[in-house]
Amino acid sequence: MLAGSEADLQEALARNPDLIEPGLRILNRELLVDSGGIDLYAQDQQGQFGALQRRPQRDGNLGWSSYTF
Repeated sequence: MLAGSEADLQEALARNPDLIEPGLRILNRELLVDSGGIDLYAQDQQGQFGALQRRPQRDGNLGWSSYTF
């Protein structure tokens, strides 16, 4: 289990992307796009690109949302 601030968790996942998915490569962090910011921008072993966003949960914990494109 990971614990810490949002920035600590982002840093830990950026340094250890295999915690998310084996073979995942982080391409950029805090990437600014027209619609806002992407916390982690990545590419998987199959070449698909994806974004991971931190999302605070109602219980106070931190969750992540992922999107592929």
